[in-house]
Amino acid sequence: MAGVQKMQWLALGVLLLVTLAAATEVATTEEAAPSKTKEELAAAQEDQLNALRVLYAAQHAVKHANESCGTAPCGLDPKPQFDELMKNVTFPTTLLGGDGGARQKATDSAFVSVCASADKEELQLLLLAGADVNSKLDGQQEGAEGFTALMWAAYGGHTNIVELLISKGASLEAKSDRGYTPLILAATSGSVDLIDLFLAQGADLETKGDDGGTALLHAAASGQREVVVKLMEKGADIDVTHKEGGNLLTEFAGEGWDDLLKQLIDKGLDVETKGKDGWTPLMVAAAGGHLKAVAVLLTAKADINAVGDNGESPLIVSCASSQKEAAKALIKAGADVTVVHKKGGSALIEASGEGWVDVVKDLIYKKCDVNVQDENGFDALMVAAAGGHDDVLTTLLKAKADPNHKNKASGTALHEAAAIANVKCVSQLVYWKADPNIANEKGHTALMMASATGTSVNEKDSLVIVKQLVSKGANKEARDEDGRTALFLTAMAGHVPMVEALIALKADKEATDKLNFTPLMAAAASGQLKVLEAFVKANANLEATHQKGGTALHVSSSSGQRDSVEMLLNNTFKVKANILAVDEDQDTALHLAVYRGHYDVCIQLMRHGADINQQNKDGKSPLSWSEENKEKAPHLVELLNTGGDKDKVKEFLLGIISAARGEGAAGVEGGAPTPAIEGGSGGAKKLGRVPGLGKPDSKAEL
Repeated sequence: MAGVQKMQWLALGVLLLVTLAAATEVATTEEAAPSKTKEELAAAQEDQLNALRVLYAAQHAVKHANESCGTAPCGLDPKPQFDELMKNVTFPTTLLGGDGGARQKATDSAFVSVCASADKEELQLLLLAGADVNSKLDGQQEGAEGFTALMWAAYGGHTNIVELLISKGASLEAKSDRGYTPLILAATSGSVDLIDLFLAQGADLETKGDDGGTALLHAAASGQREVVVKLMEKGADIDVTHKEGGNLLTEFAGEGWDDLLKQLIDKGLDVETKGKDGWTPLMVAAAGGHLKAVAVLLTAKADINAVGDNGESPLIVSCASSQKEAAKALIKAGADVTVVHKKGGSALIEASGEGWVDVVKDLIYKKCDVNVQDENGFDALMVAAAGGHDDVLTTLLKAKADPNHKNKASGTALHEAAAIANVKCVSQLVYWKADPNIANEKGHTALMMASATGTSVNEKDSLVIVKQLVSKGANKEARDEDGRTALFLTAMAGHVPMVEALIALKADKEATDKLNFTPLMAAAASGQLKVLEAFVKANANLEATHQKGGTALHVSSSSGQRDSVEMLLNNTFKVKANILAVDEDQDTALHLAVYRGHYDVCIQLMRHGADINQQNKDGKSPLSWSEENKEKAPHLVELLNTGGDKDKVKEFLLGIISAARGEGAAGVEGGAPTPAIEGGSGGAKKLGRVPGLGKPDSKAEL
């Protein structure tokens, strides 16, 4: 019974999908222009629910009849049980013709859905209950709109159900909302037995759906070879075309059915007939890599250089579809290697991107243009570099490919090779005079690409490339659109070995971006501790100021980077940031930590000598500002008054914990304690993670 129950649930699922679709349609009527009134949509939804009730009654009745004798089927009549259950089902008299109309529609809908699950007993029961054998189920999933019971059974390949329905008068020529007949659906599903059955019953072999496809064309489009052979043997018309352009030649070519393809050609079909997107059978066969089909078509004198709607040739199509052997066969047969499609692509560009060095050599030998660019300005050299195909790259360079060609983003092949840290490609390009100082539209040079991407690609190779580019004259101080150098970008990326390498190569440690940030500030702000340590070790200027006068200590304090703050104030290199340094507003690092609510940073700064009473240009000290904002910043005044003293801070923290636990207990019966420091449901938030309080003119953005 497991299989039967599974199919029963499938039938139930069909109706559930329909019901949900109806419900969704009702819910969205106010958002989109409705094709039906709200009343009509509500009625449709009620119809589907009614059908579910009928379906459930049928399933329950059949199950009850079978279980009564312990063996299924056992011959007991489920009809009495069904009738009894139906007494409890009421049908609104206000919808679609009253009780009779609603009941009939519900019975018909349940009947059609049962045919999808192939439950013969339920089917017979619903027929006895008065279901119309040719009824259709509304609102089904896309493609199955208006299916009859026979269509569902045909599509599912259920021969026994089909036979029963035909015996009850089901129409062989009924059409779904898309014009599909049971024969077309049987052909699509690949049921040869049903094809024989339908034809024996007189089904029309040449009936077309609204898309123009016959049973034969739909079988071919679905890859159903046995059905195709059967229908051709029965004399089906082979000269048919789908409204979107598909025909038997293109379908057979796409499936690689070279023998059937030859039959069509021998019967006189035009090998230049174009299908969807203007593709010829040869293009379709090439895209699928079907070499025998390609050979059949070439033997039949198919145009080897025919182009589709976008100007693509069979050769371009084969390369773009990664069909190497098809491409080689077409080149050998004399395909034009110079064809460029409407988007600028060529066989050479596609083959280079695939890394097919032998095909690339063949194309070059046939005199293709090695410098042709696509609509985005990419040429074969760039795509070869992007793919890391050094052998293809070398072949192209020897054929005089321009190593300094720019794409529309002003990038070059060297940018592409550096971005993926491919040493061989970079070496070849530099050897062939690629300019390492060309900048793309973002201002990035190949050196920047290699420096900044090192952590995400290959650290060792990135280092080799950077050193190689510098040795070939790459400008270490070139700046991108934000004024950042290779060292700056590397510091932001957190690539420590690269930072150390660039510093060793004498890159300017103090080079600033458009906001006057130094690489050291960038590392401090983002918490790149190892990078920050490298700069401190290299004696980078800790007191350099950005455009608003802040130092690295200001930046790290404002960002809440406690480890960066500690590195700047306490390191093994005997250099220490000025704890009392002020920015253009005379704010100290402690001011900024207070504004942003970074309690842990406040403690650190005070332990290193920060003055809680030092005033800014508005006369506000960290302490006085905290007193004025104590409603927004509870406990901050208490914290500052500890002065960072270890014992006082400990006492302060214990006080907060105790208070938080007390507040949590007040709302919980029995006084269960609530975590405080770790941000539990009733406790205080973890120190150092208090939301920023801000300041009207704060430097939060810095």
